[in-house]
Amino acid sequence: DNYGLILSNTARPSLGVEYKNYSPIKFENIILKFLGNINYEFFVNKLEKEREVPNTLLFGNRVTFKPNNSLKFSLVRIAQFGGKNRPKDANTILNMLIGKDNASASLSFEDQPGNQLAGFDFIYHPRINSNLKLYGQMIGEDEAGYFPSRKMSLFGFSYFINNQHPMKLSIDVVDTFSGIKNYSYNHLLYKSGFRYYGLPIGASIDADSEAIKLSLSKKYNDLDLQFSFSDILLNKNNSLLNYWTRQKTDFNQFELLLKYKYKKNYIDLIYTHRDHKFNNSNKYNVFVNLYFKF
Repeated sequence: DNYGLILSNTARPSLGVEYKNYSPIKFENIILKFLGNINYEFFVNKLEKEREVPNTLLFGNRVTFKPNNSLKFSLVRIAQFGGKNRPKDANTILNMLIGKDNASASLSFEDQPGNQLAGFDFIYHPRINSNLKLYGQMIGEDEAGYFPSRKMSLFGFSYFINNQHPMKLSIDVVDTFSGIKNYSYNHLLYKSGFRYYGLPIGASIDADSEAIKLSLSKKYNDLDLQFSFSDILLNKNNSLLNYWTRQKTDFNQFELLLKYKYKKNYIDLIYTHRDHKFNNSNKYNVFVNLYFKF
């Protein structure tokens, strides 16, 4: 997902460790039973040396609840902490874990444990129509009273048609402007921001940007055909830190993906076209990906 607000597939994976459960937790307590199946995952990764604070650490966690077959929702959080010349003692880690990372009367600016984003996401299948899926995500760049503030949002829906050649239609609306210019995915201490080798760790459009994306996918036996059309506004507040461009840029983008499966192997052919060329992007791109399983 390249529009995930807190984690997307835009930046390459960073080195780290992960802990998660593989069997859902179920509470028998009458008060907690309504939460349904519960899953969790935690990870700690290390970011690159070539950044403002070298070897910054990245902590993330997700707790997912499935109270019934129609609804699934998750509480998510990710934090940058540590790194060269930054505190990594037990008290700093505890403050990071409990969200005590804003400067205050008892915590100086320099002693802040890290940079944190948190929020929730959900997926809902209405019982009256299981082919329809509604989903969304709300992520805050700050906290107020232990709840996310300075919020970014993603909402969308998809409709699945199951016949001889299944088809799915999706619409996504995403906005990474959090209410203050050039605030999203940036930090005064961790000045390289929420990025890995410059690429966004969060939404692919990076900070202070918005997009509307219409997607259609169809399956023909071993061939998957997907295309999408997007209306994208990048860097609407002219930040010098946005990965893609330092100036406000509005453009349309078309993408075509052909995925062919042969036994356990896949080949992807991806074509993209933009009606505007900007700093780090050409108007036309063609990619070929090969996946082999042995």
